[in-house]
Amino acid sequence: MPGSDALRQHVNAGSNPNSGGTPSGTPNGSPNSSGSNGGNGNGDQGRTSGGNDPQDSGPNADDLNKILLVYSMVGGPLQHWGIQGTIRVKELVQFSGVRDPQTREWVLRSKRHLMRPEIVDRVAGNAHFVCQHNEYPRVRTIIDAMSLLVFVHTTPGTRMTSRNSTMLGDHVESTQQMCRTLGRHLAFANTLPPDRLPLRVPLLFYSERMHTHPHAIVGSFDYVKKVNEAIVVVIQYGVDEEGAQIVDPPVIVLPASPSNSAGTGNSPNSDPNGALLQGVLAAMRTMTQVHVQ
Repeated sequence: MPGSDALRQHVNAGSNPNSGGTPSGTPNGSPNSSGSNGGNGNGDQGRTSGGNDPQDSGPNADDLNKILLVYSMVGGPLQHWGIQGTIRVKELVQFSGVRDPQTREWVLRSKRHLMRPEIVDRVAGNAHFVCQHNEYPRVRTIIDAMSLLVFVHTTPGTRMTSRNSTMLGDHVESTQQMCRTLGRHLAFANTLPPDRLPLRVPLLFYSERMHTHPHAIVGSFDYVKKVNEAIVVVIQYGVDEEGAQIVDPPVIVLPASPSNSAGTGNSPNSDPNGALLQGVLAAMRTMTQVHVQ
């Protein structure tokens, strides 16, 4: 699984994300119950009402409010942009109405065919609301490029690490796995007292491949580009207010001083300050290099 020092420090430094009690900033709005042609989840799923309901009573849809997805950015300059928020699980999944034959837990299924694009839409929508001077398609392009490495906490009640996380991909199998993961979190949430609900499930958007322009200001998505592992730009900067393509500043190279102007310091006519001057010029050339990535 891809990773970096920034990711490891982020996931290993914090404590259990649910120790702080009920979070603030929960989005308003009711879930969209239409368009539920999603993939089915299988495996360990969440039980209803702590598993004490009769077998034939059916799942309680309100139980999905016991878990809450909490997303943030890690790696790269965008982790300092404050792109973070919450998503109600009830807006993404629903009970399928059947139990898993092995665990006897209620099976969850995604409301959409794929879950990752739905999460990207919600995160991009929130980022666009906060940074309204950006065009939404540009914001979503940047968020979507980061979401290829979304980490989902897979082990309830434990600290998030790279070992108990998984990437959420843009395919049916990954959506089904996400439903099973949320089912495990729901089963764990049903064992918690009310004062420890909702259970916060972290989502990390890995943004190390995102680069910002040297003159960028926080929240200006036009000044963000993506560079892949081969140092090839796969998402260009946007355009400025006049419609011109934004590019990195050119590399500044100071002219080299003539080799014989300052002398070597060994001849009778050498300048005693020549060696020092050459050293200063060399340092200035090094310090003023701008690496175009």
